[in-house]
Amino acid sequence: MTDSPLFKFTWFSDLPLALKELSNIAMDKPDEWDYKNTPTGGYPILYNYIHHTSDCLKT
Repeated sequence: MTDSPLFKFTWFSDLPLALKELSNIAMDKPDEWDYKNTPTGGYPILYNYIHHTSDCLKT
């Protein structure tokens, strides 16, 4: 995961906590950042959104 383009621009001491805090800011329902059919208990949709957005920034 640390080879993600996201980590070329940022550093997180606690990525899961950062995603949780960001999800609380971004949506009224933080659980909407998880998969509906196979929930992970995390924020995979939010992580992927940030990952792909940071990938676009490198170009």
